[in-house]
Amino acid sequence: IVMNQKPHIEYREGKKGVTAVFADIVSTMGDDEVFYRVTSEIDVEKVNTYLPANYRTIRDKKKLQRYVIMSANAAKVKQKRLDRDLVVVPPNMDDFGDNVLMTIYWHKVAYIDFNTETSITIANPMIAEFQKKLFKLAYDSLKR
Repeated sequence: IVMNQKPHIEYREGKKGVTAVFADIVSTMGDDEVFYRVTSEIDVEKVNTYLPANYRTIRDKKKLQRYVIMSANAAKVKQKRLDRDLVVVPPNMDDFGDNVLMTIYWHKVAYIDFNTETSITIANPMIAEFQKKLFKLAYDSLKR
């Protein structure tokens, strides 16, 4: 990891901008790699409309593993999958209905605001590692 690499930030707007984040995840990552997602999506089916047509095919072909923290409401809709480990934010902690998603992958952290159809991707190894540590802290505490 390069310690003094300055972050590269990409800001995108509109449906194409949101879709670009999902495309970047599957195109950037190598086989058998892991990504981490925190999501407070309100409408899972609507979020699925942002996925590129070949997203799931590429993700599954590369055998990408993912760890996910999500709301109880969104988790009800999700099907159990072998390549996804999911924990749920208890409803008494927070309604977790912000309709925002964060994904940590490769040396990047991407935020998507589904309310405004905007995304921000930060490419920086140190920031990505820091976010990964925070994710694991939250994930492990929710898993207990």
